Amino acid sequence: YLVYDMIHYYVHHGSPSDGTYLYAMKRYHSNHHFVNHDKAFGISNKLWDHVFKTLVHVKKLGFGLKW
Repeated sequence: YLVYDMIHYYVHHGSPSDGTYLYAMKRYHSNHHFVNHDKAFGISNKLWDHVFKTLVHVKKLGFGLKW
């Protein structure tokens, strides 16, 4: 649980580099907060979103976001 909580904190408050796994998860989970409130619950991975059919596909951007 500690690792999950640390990842959760970083996904919300950190600044992962473009192209990294945590950058992708931050974009994915941000979609949950700002677009699909009833989907994209995953913080550290998308496993349970696959299981519960709450997976969303986040469009690739032509540029990296600065968090």
